[in-house]
Amino acid sequence: MLAAGEATSRDLTEAALTRLSYISSLTNAALSIDECSALAAADRSDARRRAGTTLGDLDGIPLAHKGLFYHAWLGICAGGPDTSIPATQKTATVINRLEAAGAVSIGRLHLTEASFDPTGLNALLGDCLNPWDVQSITGGSSSGSAVACATASVFGALGSDTGGSIRIPAAICGVTGLKPTYGRVSRYGAFPVSYSHDHIGPLARSAADCAALFQVIAGRDAADATTSTRRVDCIGTSSLKGIRIGISRHFFHDLLEGHLRHNIDESLGLMRDAGASLIEVPDFDYNMINALSSLMIMAEISALHLPALRHQPDEFSPAMRSMLLQGIGIPYAAHDHAQRVRGALLSDFVTRVMANVDMLHLPVMAIATPTIAEASPDAPSGSVVAKELTIMLRPFNYLGLPCLSLPCGMHQGASGAQLPQGFQLIGRPFSEARLLEVGIAFQSLTDWHCLRPLL
Repeated sequence: MLAAGEATSRDLTEAALTRLSYISSLTNAALSIDECSALAAADRSDARRRAGTTLGDLDGIPLAHKGLFYHAWLGICAGGPDTSIPATQKTATVINRLEAAGAVSIGRLHLTEASFDPTGLNALLGDCLNPWDVQSITGGSSSGSAVACATASVFGALGSDTGGSIRIPAAICGVTGLKPTYGRVSRYGAFPVSYSHDHIGPLARSAADCAALFQVIAGRDAADATTSTRRVDCIGTSSLKGIRIGISRHFFHDLLEGHLRHNIDESLGLMRDAGASLIEVPDFDYNMINALSSLMIMAEISALHLPALRHQPDEFSPAMRSMLLQGIGIPYAAHDHAQRVRGALLSDFVTRVMANVDMLHLPVMAIATPTIAEASPDAPSGSVVAKELTIMLRPFNYLGLPCLSLPCGMHQGASGAQLPQGFQLIGRPFSEARLLEVGIAFQSLTDWHCLRPLL
């Protein structure tokens, strides 16, 4: 529409501001909305377009992002005490790159406390509500990003993924989410959860839109020494013909609740009918990897928040404070061991499990979307729900592998409502382009990603 002159960036931005404000009044999706700065950025984009000097495909497109990204005029919100932000902090690299490409930032979006909860619940900021069913969780911690995309409030949003925080809300809210390879996208200016597990990536309405965002934010950043110098591949068109899809029955498909298996099997059947080969892959010790992952994450987030725990303990909710205190006692030797064996386990996983396939096809969640009541930290089931939401996801944060979450149907949630369901594609390191191409091909055959909640 922009290229054809059917709309201006101001038109799109005004519509996005109005829509996000309305959706947030119903769901608590936005932490703040900056109308003046957004409209000024939109007007600059329109001026560039009139002059024939557009900055790329994202020029003039309104976006909003998870609150943990520092922004020069929007600030930051980590969902808890923000005591680790240095006075010299500059705008996050990923935000700078999007804005340098002409994208319009319109606000900060909801996240869970300390960005450390897979449910989307936040005792300090208020819960983010699921636009498909307000009794059900949104998933977290990138809750607002998923809701904003699912409700067509913005065209895309950035999130972060430490143990599933992009993929869970993407699957629950019916959007597409990409967790890139560890080190593929800069984390500079993003409030950390776990330095060894944090990944930054996009959520959007489709794999094609995720691809457009990913190609702008990916690449080496001198401000983040963990970023890779490896070239970012161009993302083209692809078909499913000849793609070798790996299936892991024992840990993943066999753990699925019965009524969730239908949509997963349907998506596999569709890929097979379109020319993909389905290949069962060897099992792996995912329980061990989950244990190593949990140990590292707990030790690192507890150390990060130790000054706040000492001097501002009441700024945490009781449940979060209790959880962080548990991590303080983890011995350094245990964390060091978990870190040192990562390389060997990654090598073993890629050469053994993925030896004969291009990617894995796995569920995102083994359980139906829980209700807010079930997921509450005060409920007896709360800790079980949190574990079940991440059990199929954290292994790939520990291994640092790229993952793409795609909608694949509707299921009956724990509340009885019909809610979106998703699956994830897991690739070899730095294979984001291949995953996105397959995701685009899959979505050309389905319309699950086109469904919107009635808000």
